[in-house]
Amino acid sequence: MVAKGKVTVHWSVNTTSAPANNGCTPRTPTEVNATSLGRYGTLHMAVQANITGYVGIGFLGRSLLHMFPSDIVFGYSKSSMPYINTFYANAEGLSATNQYPPAGSPSWAYDMGVAQSSSNGVVTTTICFSRRLSDSRPRVSQNITTDGSKNTTFIWAISTVDGFKEHSSVNRGGFYLDLGLAGKAKPPPPSPLPRPSTSPSPSRSPPPPSLPPPRRSPPPARSTDCRTSTLGYQCMTTKLRTTPKLLHSISPR
Repeated sequence: MVAKGKVTVHWSVNTTSAPANNGCTPRTPTEVNATSLGRYGTLHMAVQANITGYVGIGFLGRSLLHMFPSDIVFGYSKSSMPYINTFYANAEGLSATNQYPPAGSPSWAYDMGVAQSSSNGVVTTTICFSRRLSDSRPRVSQNITTDGSKNTTFIWAISTVDGFKEHSSVNRGGFYLDLGLAGKAKPPPPSPLPRPSTSPSPSRSPPPPSLPPPRRSPPPARSTDCRTSTLGYQCMTTKLRTTPKLLHSISPR
């Protein structure tokens, strides 16, 4: 797993549902029908960190110098009541008043979940959710590109505590990601050439010597931004705190 100051992001695009029952997603995830999938597309994500408190990720509407404007999914695990919701940040800092859409309105994210596990003394917190690629309900990320022409800009923040409390400076970051890496089919291997006949024709000259079969090119290297997901998604990547002067992120207001 990943260390403190890092997040691991898992995602799939344009599949009918998220991976089922991977510890964070529902046992029976929502299945999107073919009509809706073709019209809106889907993005399924999980974000993990070796941390005991909250995990948040946001779709950012500009460069990585601030945390706003952004559509955010933020959650934490409590034994009594895990919490996860969607928010819109229009300034530095985040609080419960930033919940968007407001309570009682349909959210742009569905099948949201929070999970926490421990292995060899390391606690891992995971948040997961699904959403449409094209959706009028988010404020910033209404149309997400997956054709490789444009990266999606993300911010993230993690903490050792639950609730809307400020994190340490090392537990925040941002990155650009080509979401279209998910689901790209590898090209099939070239078909072998037919072996020339070795039987001489009674009325023709003997065939030329057989040529050795062509050497196959090695398969394309898998992008480091699309490793095999340990949670059943199409891709997985780990992101460090690599941004310059970056965001206050989650903090009380």
